[in-house]
Amino acid sequence: MEAHGIACIGGHVVEWLWRGNHRDAWIFGGVDPSSATASMLEVSRLYGLLLQKGWRPRRSLVFCSWAAEEYGLVGSTEWTEQFTTVLQGRAVAYLNVDMVFEGTYSFISMASPLLRDTIVRAAKIVPNPDPEEAAAGRPTLHDTWLHRHPDPRHPDRPK
Repeated sequence: MEAHGIACIGGHVVEWLWRGNHRDAWIFGGVDPSSATASMLEVSRLYGLLLQKGWRPRRSLVFCSWAAEEYGLVGSTEWTEQFTTVLQGRAVAYLNVDMVFEGTYSFISMASPLLRDTIVRAAKIVPNPDPEEAAAGRPTLHDTWLHRHPDPRHPDRPK
């Protein structure tokens, strides 16, 4: 039996932004899936603090913790198949935060083209957390991402 943890913060409009991760007994991983589980719990906690102050999101935020991922994406696949109609009408984006970090060399992201553009724009306004990179003339997360992972086909975009 699959056991999923799903929590929702209701928004002003009936559209859903999803953030998901898996947990399973495949391995005892610090990176996969534990880093994402810790990240999701912390983000959820911070949203809880905002809610206590009266904040409410524009779109509903849905947090998912999927079971049985390493066995062929069983958990999320079964759940998605069961609720396909609702998801098609309300889901706006899904962020899979399976592996939040693997070192500190650079930011890396994989996404659909539309979401990718949003991530690139956001990276351009996030201050660089690495003081050495900022001192080298790369003041934003995007600058280091582009410097360390340029796209060979589009030199002005990170890979």
